[in-house]
Amino acid sequence: MDFEFEDFVIREVGHEDRKMQTSKKVNNVSTDVTIFKVKGFDLSFDLLYCRGGKWRCLGSC
Repeated sequence: MDFEFEDFVIREVGHEDRKMQTSKKVNNVSTDVTIFKVKGFDLSFDLLYCRGGKWRCLGSC
C-alpha cells in the first residue's frame, strides 16, 4: 500500500526484529523495525519506524 505526503510516495517495504541501544545506553533492547521507502521527484531514502520492547533498568539509567 502506498501513501502520499506532499510530493512524496511512501511504501512499506519490510519488517525486521533488531537488537538496539536506547538513548540511555541500555543495550540489546528487542525492537520491531518497519522499513519504508520514500520517493520524491529527485530524492529517495529509507525511513525506519522503530518500536522498542519493554525493558527494565536496574540501577541508574
